[in-house]
Amino acid sequence: MFENRSKIFLGICLSLILVLSSAAGALAGQPAVEPQTLALIQKLASKPELMHIGYLQYLIGLPENWRAQRGLSKKTYFWYQEPRRHVAYQLDQAGPLSGSVTTSNFTINVPNSRITFKDVEKLFGTGHRETFDHRAYPTRVIAVSPTTHIAFVQPHDSFRVNRIVIGYQGPPLPAPSRDDLELAYNFRKAEALMACQNGRGETGIPFLQADLARQPDNARLHLHLAQAYKSHLMLNEAIESYNQAMRLSGGDPAVVAACQAGLVELKVLPAGTVKNQGRKSYLAGHQADGLGL
Repeated sequence: MFENRSKIFLGICLSLILVLSSAAGALAGQPAVEPQTLALIQKLASKPELMHIGYLQYLIGLPENWRAQRGLSKKTYFWYQEPRRHVAYQLDQAGPLSGSVTTSNFTINVPNSRITFKDVEKLFGTGHRETFDHRAYPTRVIAVSPTTHIAFVQPHDSFRVNRIVIGYQGPPLPAPSRDDLELAYNFRKAEALMACQNGRGETGIPFLQADLARQPDNARLHLHLAQAYKSHLMLNEAIESYNQAMRLSGGDPAVVAACQAGLVELKVLPAGTVKNQGRKSYLAGHQADGLGL
């Protein structure tokens, strides 16, 4: 019975993703929610233990304030969206002890969504609960299980949902399984590298940043991140990452050449630097393998 209910719920969530994606696509030139982000609804609602930065880092990157939250029993993480730096995602967690989570709420902010409560009713029926959030905004709550729900929040007089919250309250959540982490990591890595190769650096940046937090001395990851920054016109960040990649390369000629080529494109290094390996660079004051880096 539970298995059938899960399949029905999965189908409903996938339908919701399609509806929201279609609505978002109608908003040409405005911030919209990507289908990958909307897929989080199904993932987190069916497996609330995935509301964990160890898992989320592979899908949306690490929150900026993750280090400051370590050791706290009550945590609030923020993911910002550039260029306006509004909060795109928020994760609030609490438990009796540090590392023990009994309450978890993951918020997806969709300020330009066109989803209405009527759309929610069409997809989920009229059996959901009508209530108000802490700001007295009308809210429709769908129970996924005795411990997990999805809430759709609509500001006054807007007639559009602007927040989707996946909430959990129950026994301490386990850590994400190794299989879940491995699947998320491998999928996101392939997707990020493909995005970078196709000039969509903004898609790959969050994953590469998260992966570098685990492997800060990986020269090739710094190189991939530099290329992603460059394609997204984040030029200062690209230069810094290229330099980091060269410092950590151990003289790997492929990494060094790729970094120098990128810096030549950015007009930081003079043309011909890649060919003239014996020439001293003015980027750094120490030498390595005759490259001046």
